Amino acid sequence: MATGFPHHQDYDAAPLREFVRQVQDFKKIRMLGSAALMGAYVACGWLDAYVEEDVWLWDIAGAAAIAQAAGAAVTVRPGQAGRWAREVVCAATPELQAVLEAKRT
Repeated sequence: MATGFPHHQDYDAAPLREFVRQVQDFKKIRMLGSAALMGAYVACGWLDAYVEEDVWLWDIAGAAAIAQAAGAAVTVRPGQAGRWAREVVCAATPELQAVLEAKRT
């Protein structure tokens, strides 16, 4: 799974504990630094999933469309950090997306 930490978030102990809770079942977590690249990597099968909170819409829009066209299951919903922030769940299969969505709640 790939993810990222938005630059505008608070990283005290509580948010980091929540992050660990959400990702602890995955064997490897990657942070590549580019939302577009991580979404594109899901599209071409190089990553199983990409999940991130409060990524800017323009950073993910193209990759989300490409991943969806390639058959990935993609959810983009409003984020918490403002008008243009989005929460992204992009998975290679609908089954994996269901697992990821369950971990988000």
